[in-house]
Amino acid sequence: MMLAMVAVTIVMVLTMGFVLAQQTTINISKNIQYHANARFIAETGLNMALDRINNDAAWRTTYSNGTWVNGASFGGGTLTLKGEDGTYSATTGVVTGDTNLNNNTTDSLTLTATGTYNGVSHTAHVTAAMSVSNDAGVLMIVPNAASLTTGETARQTLLQSWGFTVTALTASSSQSAYDTAVASLVAAQTYAVIYVASTCTATDIAAKLNAYNTGVVCEQGQLADDMKLTSADGTGITATTPTMTTVTLYPNSNLSAGGVAVTTSGQPMWSYGGTIATGATTMATAQGLSTPAMLAIETSGSLTSGTAAGRRLLLPWGGTAFDFSSLNSAGQTLLKRSLEWAAQSPAVGSTTSSTTGFPTAFTSKAKKIQTKQIATKVTLASSATLNSIAGYHYGTSGKKVRYAVYADSSGAPGALLVQTGTSGVTSSPSWVTISAPSTALAAGTYWLAMSTEDSSIYYYYSSSGGTNKVVTNAAVGSGFKSTWGTSSSSGVKRYSIYMNLTVSGGALVNNSGLAVSSTCTPVWMDEP
Repeated sequence: MMLAMVAVTIVMVLTMGFVLAQQTTINISKNIQYHANARFIAETGLNMALDRINNDAAWRTTYSNGTWVNGASFGGGTLTLKGEDGTYSATTGVVTGDTNLNNNTTDSLTLTATGTYNGVSHTAHVTAAMSVSNDAGVLMIVPNAASLTTGETARQTLLQSWGFTVTALTASSSQSAYDTAVASLVAAQTYAVIYVASTCTATDIAAKLNAYNTGVVCEQGQLADDMKLTSADGTGITATTPTMTTVTLYPNSNLSAGGVAVTTSGQPMWSYGGTIATGATTMATAQGLSTPAMLAIETSGSLTSGTAAGRRLLLPWGGTAFDFSSLNSAGQTLLKRSLEWAAQSPAVGSTTSSTTGFPTAFTSKAKKIQTKQIATKVTLASSATLNSIAGYHYGTSGKKVRYAVYADSSGAPGALLVQTGTSGVTSSPSWVTISAPSTALAAGTYWLAMSTEDSSIYYYYSSSGGTNKVVTNAAVGSGFKSTWGTSSSSGVKRYSIYMNLTVSGGALVNNSGLAVSSTCTPVWMDEP
């Protein structure tokens, strides 16, 4: 009996031990399962966040630095998600950044997700290194495109790091070279902007940029009067901290009103005096002065003479001695946002089509203007955007014509505003329509000009009711004269030529710069 009782006791002890061991194993198994579920919740949350970032171009403004999701029910447990500017260190457990998601599109982002399931939690981190594409091209104007200085190379490198495609053009190039470069840029890129480096001499550029509806960002303050933003050249001062005044436009809307240091040391900067264009916005004033240091104007805004063909912006710094490497993060961001703003045309309301000129096939005809450019005066009733020009002709099939628009100067053609390419005529009278670079025109007086390639090409006209001018120049081959000059003859003719235009039906809207897309390369880190 004693032996039997001992045996039973041993069996009972072994059985209890086995049961207890099984219970521990079951608990361990449950913990492993709960932790796996918690990890799945955390990593699924991170993947969902990464997917949102890659598919929402505005995520940096949609979300702020900090907690994005706090204890939300998810996957049978809860999810907490944080997004922070900077890079996570597994050694310190700290995210190093400037706590601002919206000030630099190339800043890394660290996402931290904590999944909880039945009391078990798991934390996972992913640091996303950003690469930015904005499909924007920059035509950078420099003294010598074939030999960039250290500062110009630094500009190019910085712009390329922001996703811009950068092409250099020598400032002293001819107007036709500018036309070709701008046309190529616009054709190749969704967005385009012209950037004038401070190393340029103003006289090399003068008014070459004025007719383009492509935006212009300028560091050379002595172009202020040439660009018609002021009536006088900018005056050079030494400063570091312009005072931000108007912070509603995108270029400086991320800054607070007041003094903002944009360089790490005293540098050549601009103070703009004289008469300021009525359509211009003073975005900053010069350090210690009340004069403008930074000016911007919207498309069709009123200049000191005429209206702006596209967005224009004068930066507060510049001069040949300006050290580009002195720009701090605020200065670099101001430059980047200025380029983004100028590269994108302002949105407009509803539009309608319109014509200006003489869309009538007059009965009188003449020819032999292959060595001449002739123009007739027209009146534009309201501001509009030029799309194309049409003229009525016939002659040897395939022989070409070219058209242009000149500004009025005291009742005669003045500066060339825009010219078309060439197009062939047919052997029977017909309208020849040629696309023109999209150009904003204010209400007022203009001159529509034409020239032909061959002496056999006829143009049509009325002998009364208008004003016409003639000057010697074979414009089909060499392009129209940049300024008309002295006319060889005048008359009262109206030519069969007109502009096709788009008239805005709404007010200009201040866009918030380019829509940029970001892609990220994640680096994962898990914590039990």
